[in-house]
Amino acid sequence: MLAEALVPNGSTSNWHIKLRKGVTFHNGKPFGADDVIYTLQTILNPKKPLGGAAVLSPVDVTGAEEDRQLDGRSPRRRRSGASPRS
Repeated sequence: MLAEALVPNGSTSNWHIKLRKGVTFHNGKPFGADDVIYTLQTILNPKKPLGGAAVLSPVDVTGAEEDRQLDGRSPRRRRSGASPRS
């Protein structure tokens, strides 16, 4: 598991994704918030959506770079719909 926690705000319109410390790619590069943001932006690219795009369609990745915390480990994502369990 790459995330330690997914924490919604009261209305589930924003989600804080807390990433595990010490995770690296096979080449030793640290895994962080930028990698999560890039992956979500790639999956949700409207010109070339990938598998999983329908499930993630409520996720708004606009402005993700500005939303992430400075520690590089905790991207925050906006949702435009109901919580993922609905």
